[in-house]
Amino acid sequence: YSVMYSLVAQHNVFIDTCMVEPASSYCQISKRKKVMLKLAFKNLWARRRVNGWLFVELIAVTFVGWLLIDPVAVEIWDSTRPVGYDSGSLVVINVAPMPSTSGEYRQEMADSASMMESYRRIIGIVASRPDIESVAAVPDGLYPEASDTYLQSLASPHDTLLVSLGCFYQGTPFFSTYGIRPLPSSPAAAELESASYSYGDDFIVTESVAERLYPGENAAGKVLLYDDGWTPRIVGVVTDVKLKSHIPDPSLAFIVQRREDEWNSRFAVVARVRPGVEPSDVASDLEWMATVAHGNLYAEKIQTYSDLIYSRLVQSGKISSRNIGISLVVFFLACLMLGVFGTFWLQTGRRSFEAGVMKAFGARPSYIVLSMVLEGVVMALITWAVGCTIYLQYAMKEGLADKMRNTFGMMPNDWASDFSTHFTVISAILLALVLIVVVAGIYIPARGISRVNPVDAIRNE
Repeated sequence: YSVMYSLVAQHNVFIDTCMVEPASSYCQISKRKKVMLKLAFKNLWARRRVNGWLFVELIAVTFVGWLLIDPVAVEIWDSTRPVGYDSGSLVVINVAPMPSTSGEYRQEMADSASMMESYRRIIGIVASRPDIESVAAVPDGLYPEASDTYLQSLASPHDTLLVSLGCFYQGTPFFSTYGIRPLPSSPAAAELESASYSYGDDFIVTESVAERLYPGENAAGKVLLYDDGWTPRIVGVVTDVKLKSHIPDPSLAFIVQRREDEWNSRFAVVARVRPGVEPSDVASDLEWMATVAHGNLYAEKIQTYSDLIYSRLVQSGKISSRNIGISLVVFFLACLMLGVFGTFWLQTGRRSFEAGVMKAFGARPSYIVLSMVLEGVVMALITWAVGCTIYLQYAMKEGLADKMRNTFGMMPNDWASDFSTHFTVISAILLALVLIVVVAGIYIPARGISRVNPVDAIRNE
């Protein structure tokens, strides 16, 4: 009798305001919500000894969830970031000199003039293929996704920035072939490709670099400033391009190289296929590849740009680290969440006596379920807030996952690089996960005990 009296005392406000009189106006509905929320806090406090371990468990789940989800979420986001050019329509052919020990090596074709002629002939062979739309030659190691990386410091009155360098040969349709678009305030792609440049003094920069060096201004035509009197200039601005797909850094500048300045017997030919043609069909045509040769130069390797990007991701370890991270997140969160789910299931299933008393005094099954779910939601919100606050102290000292990314320039301006937005996004993901598990762990058994016969529930207790 004393237990029944205590339960009725806890719910007397509800009985007076919600169970007897159905809500018929907005005020009554609002009052009912306030009463139920107040009752949820009272029940949590009354059951504080039972719920203590649940609070600790949910706080631990929130903190560990942050450690696991944050880096994986950023990795996945970086993998979906566009590279800045139309890689799906490109084929890259790596051209190399024949070894002098080869039976096809011709000593009379080894001089610079002959090598230049072979260079032009190879470009012509690739461009003459019917399903090729355009062709651009690029120096070996200095094009997007190439293995090498060269850095250059660019300085302006507003800022100094370290950028990666890409390179293209003068007179070849580099930007048109790649599909890199100049900004409206910059010279068009054809003009950038055919203009006369001063090698090493003229730069074509990406949009992020231009905004960093000359914020709010048209950077095309601006002169860069250096203390030693060197005054290079920005001749054009293009949309953001990633030099390497596994690095989200958009700080990139292109310089032009004339073949007459410095001969390099290794180079690459980037070809854009015509609409409707699969790049893999061109890359798999080994008979045609054998014809891409002249003098002492030959096509050493041919592959689609998509395969090149994938191989770079594999070499950098990004794919393996992302897959391992996703596997760990799925495994540990499944264990943690199933543990929380099971705990709430058991705790709720033991409240059949309480549900029987509430039903004996007129409570509908829907209210019983809703009241128990509301208690769980309140508990989840409190523990989530505490767990995120604890992690915030760690994040402010060690940084979030965006600071763990391998970059030497600047980060893209998005949610992952902004601390407050980053923290809010990952916190929201964790809140959704915690709420789903808690609500499911309470709702399913609560539906069963809400239909219990009050006499059976009281007698069994």
